[in-house]
Amino acid sequence: MGRYLVLFMLSTTIIWANTNKKENSDLEIHLLPQETKGLDGDHIFTGCPENSECDQIMGLQFQRWQNLLRNLQAKEKDPKKQTQFLQGFLDLYGVPAEFYTNLRTTKSFKPMYYNSPCRDHNPKGKPLERILRGTSFIKKTTATSVTIWRDQATIEIPVSDEIRLAKLDIINDDSSLSYLVPLEEEPIFVTKDGPVFLREDDGLFYGLQIQNSGDWKIITLNFTNLSFYESKKNLLDCNKYKTRPTASAPFETIICKEVWDDSLKKNRPIVLRRGCSF
Repeated sequence: MGRYLVLFMLSTTIIWANTNKKENSDLEIHLLPQETKGLDGDHIFTGCPENSECDQIMGLQFQRWQNLLRNLQAKEKDPKKQTQFLQGFLDLYGVPAEFYTNLRTTKSFKPMYYNSPCRDHNPKGKPLERILRGTSFIKKTTATSVTIWRDQATIEIPVSDEIRLAKLDIINDDSSLSYLVPLEEEPIFVTKDGPVFLREDDGLFYGLQIQNSGDWKIITLNFTNLSFYESKKNLLDCNKYKTRPTASAPFETIICKEVWDDSLKKNRPIVLRRGCSF
């Protein structure tokens, strides 16, 4: 795999566990049913989103993820147990997240990708310079690397033009903490352990925390608090920061906000970065 660090792991089949509350607390294990359609319609490979560039391996990863989500919604309503199943999946396979990429990845870690709708991302006559919107199953992000799962292996990829997540800064009094986060996602609140994101996939809502260590963790959210967190968000003037935040291509838009810090019980400034979206 060249410059990529590959850590091989045993392939594991996701199982579904139900608790028979009437008789005992032992877990009954059942294989998940296999789906026969793509996520959003027909695709040459089962599981791949419609109109995407996606190979059979990525299709199987999406199919495995979609099966879990559908079973959780149909058979497991307890939020804490949903969190346990989602965390177990993340530990093994990661969760899907979007980033900017380019065609060079078709010869390396091969994410699923779409063409970007942005004019500046599609220079005429320069296919290798096109910026694409890619998705892989991510387990961890640090300032220098992104850890993904693909084809029975955990792969640590150096941050480069081949995998560019958005940078998020959480501002302290005299310093800041930075995180690499999925495209166009912003935290609903932060804690001493890192930013927390509300995510939705196929109708299932869940919390994702990107921890200070870079590890991704599924957390159980109290959905009755969401309106409170939203009410605490405020736009800020980036020019009023002690040091004005900067951005670099393809992230050319800077957004400054306040969000709720659930550890300190007060608002904290953050800096978001966005790329072209039209």
